[in-house]
Amino acid sequence: DRRSLNVCSSSTATQNQILLRNPNGRVGTIQTHGSSTSYNTTFSDIASKKNFENWTEDVLSLFKNINPQKFNFKVEDDSASKSKGFIAQDMIDKFPEAYPKDPSNGKYSFSPMNMVVYLMKAIQELEAKVATLEAS
Repeated sequence: DRRSLNVCSSSTATQNQILLRNPNGRVGTIQTHGSSTSYNTTFSDIASKKNFENWTEDVLSLFKNINPQKFNFKVEDDSASKSKGFIAQDMIDKFPEAYPKDPSNGKYSFSPMNMVVYLMKAIQELEAKVATLEAS
């Protein structure tokens, strides 16, 4: 069973907002304005975090052997344009937060927002390598 929530307005100038909450308070928002939609999860403010430690794991090397694929989804005709992406089972060991498993059906999905932290850290590592190369 899947339920849909439709948030509509008669004007593109109207901003719609869906607040997602759990017993700890607000945990995300979905906002629309004009022709754009943004999705925000968790608070980034230091006031909502504790138990800090530096993340020193080498993330850049995790990207070295990823295997992008072109494919059709099983519900599509074989003649449909192929999508581009990754196979979750090939990626979960490297990026577990980015490939959550749905407990209701046991299937993996992709969460772009949970991949962003890996991408940002990899860029930081790349920048350090470039700076080292430029200094020599």
